[in-house]
Order: sequence, then structure tokens, then C-alpha cells
Amino acid sequence: MGGRSIFSTGISKSAWIGFALILASLALGIAATGGALAGFDRPVFKALALTRAHSSAWTITVAQTVTWLGSATVRSAYIVAAIVVLVMRRHWRDTLLFVVVIAVTVFIDTALKEIFGRVRPALVPWLDNPGNLSYPSGHSANSMVVLLLAALLIADRRLVAAAIALAAAVGISRVALGVHWPSDVVGGWMFGAGAALIGASFSRRTYVRSQTSLSA
Repeated sequence: MGGRSIFSTGISKSAWIGFALILASLALGIAATGGALAGFDRPVFKALALTRAHSSAWTITVAQTVTWLGSATVRSAYIVAAIVVLVMRRHWRDTLLFVVVIAVTVFIDTALKEIFGRVRPALVPWLDNPGNLSYPSGHSANSMVVLLLAALLIADRRLVAAAIALAAAVGISRVALGVHWPSDVVGGWMFGAGAALIGASFSRRTYVRSQTSLSA
């Protein structure tokens, strides 16, 4: 249980940071769909986007592989692995919390795509086959919430760093493959990280209460 020390302080602060990130994601979506971020999106997109005509085959393969690591199929494997670890530790509340937060995040992310209705970039031929609208990036949001929340609930600082790094790489790969604007990815990161922090903060409060009741 010593690993739980990562959750010993800053309970309310983490929740507020999470809410702030989600609100920032929504504000960014409004700005992006209103065209206010064109000066940011277009130059960054052009700098990162790969094309078969001008990019090496191996860089495209790397980007496609990283995107695959954030796909729904692979995310499902992460989810199962995290559930197994939490169940083996008998963290029943955290297991339920993990599943609920992820389900709610995926649902809201999909709904936001329809609400914002942002069209994907058409500046270069796509190197992937997306199936819905653009903002926020589902790969970015869902990878971030799954990986970061799992790492926080498992309470391993190295896993937290690895989770953020992998989710960041997945998001960048979406721009590299030409299927997302950079602001789609930033908005997805913020939304997913916000959901993970709120979920982890709730877990901390639950854990603190259970420890207090046991010692009373």
C-alpha cells in the first residue's frame, strides 16, 4: 500500500486542475471551429504532416504504428491489463471507477465531435482512415484517459510518465498522418487528462475515507 503515497496530498487541487483542463478543451474547441486558430493550426500541420511523395516509408510506418498503439483495439488491451492489476490488488472501487470514467469519457468525446462538427484537414492525402469528425481527437483523448488514469490508480510515477509520453506520441502521430489539426490533438489531450485527474482525485477521497474508518 506504500505506493499510494502518490495520492496523499492535493486532492482538491487535482480535481480543480482536471475541471480546468476540460473547460480549456471546450474553449479551444469553440475557438478552433470558429477559425480563430488557423494561424496556429496550418503552419504546425504543414510542419508535421507526412506525405508519400515527400516522406520516407519508414517515417510513415512509425507514425502508423504509433497511431495503432492508440487505437480502440490496443486501448482495450490496456484497459484489460489495468483491470487485472487493480483486481489482483483488490482495489474494487478503483476498478469500477476506472471503467466508468473511461466509458463516460469515450461517450462525451464522441458527442463533442458531433457538437463541434469540425471537418478534418484536407491539405494532404490522409495516411489513415478516420471514421468521424475532427474535434477533439479521439485517439488523443481516449489514449490519455486510459493510460494516465490507469497509471494514477496503480500509483506508479514511472507509469504516469510513460502514459503521458505514449499519449503525446499518439496525438502527434494523428497530425503526422494528416487526419487531425494540431488543436484537435491538444484539445483531446486536455480533455483526456482532465477526466483522468478528476477520476484519480475521486479515488483519493475514497481511499482516504476508507483508511480513516479502518483506523477509527
